Amino acid sequence: MKNLKLLLKIYLLIGSFYACTEQIDMQLNSTSKKLIVEGELSNEPRVHSVKLSCSTDYYNSQSEEVVSGALVRISDEKDTIQLNESATKKGTYLTSSDYHGVPGHTYHLTISKVDLNHDGNIRSYEATSKLNPVATLDWISLEYEKSDDYYRIFMYGQDPKDTKDYYAFRVYLNNKLVTDTISEITLTDDRFFNGEKIEGLNVQNLYQGKKDEVIKNGDMITLEMMGITQDGYNYIRDVKSSINKSTPLFGGPPATVAGNISNGAIGFFLTYSSSKASLIFDKANALYDGYYTP
Repeated sequence: MKNLKLLLKIYLLIGSFYACTEQIDMQLNSTSKKLIVEGELSNEPRVHSVKLSCSTDYYNSQSEEVVSGALVRISDEKDTIQLNESATKKGTYLTSSDYHGVPGHTYHLTISKVDLNHDGNIRSYEATSKLNPVATLDWISLEYEKSDDYYRIFMYGQDPKDTKDYYAFRVYLNNKLVTDTISEITLTDDRFFNGEKIEGLNVQNLYQGKKDEVIKNGDMITLEMMGITQDGYNYIRDVKSSINKSTPLFGGPPATVAGNISNGAIGFFLTYSSSKASLIFDKANALYDGYYTP
């Protein structure tokens, strides 16, 4: 994750339909200390993390400090696990490598033994999020836009019937995440294709002017489609809007962003299902204007 300021450093932390959202006052002064929670849980068996930090000054990213020594747990209807703090990255709490969420389950994050001001005032925080299922991503294709030197990424799949679905999209190049900030995440809901087959929806782009997005022959391009919740969709949308909003020089930070962490903390507890599709790029087999399918 790139070292951006407070909003950018909240890494796609997504809530649920059942989360108790609250309005977080982002007009922080130099003495306001807030816990920042960067947590995620997907349906893929792997190490999942919850990062805890705090900042006293919105305008000074160097003021952020990690929060070590907390007690972090994740539970669902059946089990409760305790995350272990990383020995090499203090303030980052990790699950085992085989842990994963189950679509349809609701997950509860609890964070306790937090002393932000080191004054003995111990605080606890909570978040609840349902892990939604995701449509199957069947395959992807590319189309080159010569005038602006970028590749459009198109997805193909089947949207589920009888449900309102919300999606977020990320891109990996040779298994490395390249859309690694919240401003690069793209979003859509299924209002225009609910229950229908999706035949070539442009959901992400790779800009050849960006060093880490340049495509070469033999590169593997992977699109990840994440089934998120309405609260998560709204959160990402609002943060992206705040980041891109043109404000006066001394206009101050955005007024409010809805979060699902209790007790005044900032951020979202992310739960999502993931579906991925990849292609190996071979420019020699590209069709007209760089259009390419596997």
